Amino acid sequence: MPRWSELRRKLLVDRHLQGRLILRVVAYWGVYHAALWHAVFLVRYVQHRLQGLSGMEVPSFSDQYVSALRDSQALLVAAALLLPAIVWETLRQSHRIAGPLYRFQATLKALMGGATPAPIRLRRGDLLRSFEQTMNEFLEFYAQRQEDSTDAASPASTNRPKVARTTV
Repeated sequence: MPRWSELRRKLLVDRHLQGRLILRVVAYWGVYHAALWHAVFLVRYVQHRLQGLSGMEVPSFSDQYVSALRDSQALLVAAALLLPAIVWETLRQSHRIAGPLYRFQATLKALMGGATPAPIRLRRGDLLRSFEQTMNEFLEFYAQRQEDSTDAASPASTNRPKVARTTV
């Protein structure tokens, strides 16, 4: 298993989570640009049809469509050139979720293996801070319960009175 410091440098921490997120963003990007371009074309098409009502010659639908594609080539190229930046930023932001999830998963596996893991400290900028706090509270609770069950099992503990513990 790779060390945590090595895993932080990986491009994809969780291929399934991050891959699906990136694919979804790319799909939304494609749908957005297709819808936007077709909306602009539709406005242009309606304008030409209205000009036809005043007696002007109206180009065919296919001629207008090809003309609109030619006229907006620079916008389509600019959108395509921005896609890698959008994918990269999506990947960066997904690390802020996938990294903490990996840490939580590793901590849970350590607990199942019988270890007593240290409290989790997420990196600056990571998301899931409220879950970090809850997980650390659970680790403290679990460690206390383990300690209490060890104390109860030892013969010397039967003579000591139980003291209620409070946490702040």
